[in-house]
Parts: sequence; structure tokens; C-alpha cells
Amino acid sequence: MLGRTHATSGVALALAAVPALTGLGVLGNAWSIPLVAAAAAGGAMMPDFDHPSATIARSLGPISKGLASLVGHISGGHRQGTHSILGAVVFTAITGLLMWVGGLVAGLWCGFLFAVGFAALQLRFSKTSMVLHTLVSLAVGVVLVAITTSDLYVPLGLVTWSFGIGYVAHLLGDTLTREGVPYLLPLSRIRFHVADLTTGRFFEKHVLSPVLSLVVVGEMSWLFTRSADPTAFLDSALFAARTAFTNLLA
Repeated sequence: MLGRTHATSGVALALAAVPALTGLGVLGNAWSIPLVAAAAAGGAMMPDFDHPSATIARSLGPISKGLASLVGHISGGHRQGTHSILGAVVFTAITGLLMWVGGLVAGLWCGFLFAVGFAALQLRFSKTSMVLHTLVSLAVGVVLVAITTSDLYVPLGLVTWSFGIGYVAHLLGDTLTREGVPYLLPLSRIRFHVADLTTGRFFEKHVLSPVLSLVVVGEMSWLFTRSADPTAFLDSALFAARTAFTNLLA
């Protein structure tokens, strides 16, 4: 499937899980929605970090391309180890560890996840959009680093959960394609698939992707309006942003 389809499906699934996660005690605040979206979009792109030509590999130039080549070599090539249950567990565990460390490390990883998720929107691959992508990614990365290194409470637990949900959404999406997914690697090379969709065809571009985008917009709107006090929600977000920038400048 296309990168934007993976990203939007990951965000849609993660946002749908927010109420359940809240019920399980994974607390959030005004930063929950953007953090969940960034982490899920980045997590949904991560299985393709095994191919130097994938969207995620091209999102940050030679750095991400080199890392993708390394991951592909370790995992056995495209749609191998990273497209398995073991791959999902390993990458989610890495994210959980980085969130546990917190601070600058957590902020940099969140910035990276946003960058690759943003690249999935395909605003990256022309001279103009390349500059836009770089500037937006750097700006958001700076904000995320500033937030996670401040005294504000940041729902980093939601980042781990959202990343994992986004990762699984990618695998489920690829299960709908002809190539299938080797869920049981390295125990078995059997590929599981339940449909024969072809990447980039009419259904994905003009039906599935637009529907997923509408679902994401609806979920974000619902999560915002279900807040007991939307005004307090906005005030909290603005206060957090102001504090983060103040700490950064200091």
C-alpha cells in the first residue's frame, strides 16, 4: 500500500483506541491527540524501514536512507523481518525504552516519527515541498524536544501504544495485498493475505485513502469535543506551547 494509506490507517486505528487506553489508565492531556497522531503515523511507516527507496527511507535524506539499508540487511530484505510479529514487538519495545528514558531522547524520537509520518503525505518529493517538509519537520522536532525536556507532563505512555498500533495497522494493510505478510518469521516464511489489492490502484487512491482521511478528521473532532471543557483544553495546549518555547529560549 501507499505510504499515505499506511499513515492514515495507523492514525485512524490509534485515535479509535484512545478512549480504551484512557480506561486502562494510560493518561493523556492536551498533547494527547497530536502525539498519538504523530506516533501512529510514524509507527505505521516503520515496517517499510527495510528498503532504501521507501517513503520513510527518503524522509530525512541520506541519514534515513543509510539506516534503512542497515535495517533491511539485518531483517533479510523488504517485507521480511520488519513485517512480522517479532519486528512489531522489537520496534515497539525500542520506542517504549526511548519513552522511558524521556527528555531529549524521547523528544528526538517523537520528532523523527513526525517527520516520517509527514513524509507519507507525499509533500516531500519536489524542490518546493522538500524545503517545506524539512522546515516543518525541524520546527515540530524542536517543539517536541522542548516539551519533553520541560517540567510539563507529557503523555509519553501514549506514544508507545500509538506507535505499536500504527505498526500493526501497516501489517494489517499489507495483509490485504497480493504479497501478503510473513507474520511468523523467523519461525515460518508462510505469507498471510486475505485479499489481492494492488498498491496505488484506483480503489486505494480514490476510495480507501479518502475514506481513511475523513475518518481521522472525524475522530480528531470527536476526541476534542468530548473534552469536558474545550476551552480549558485549548488553554492547556497554549500554555504548554508557551512554556516549551520559553524553556527552549532559556
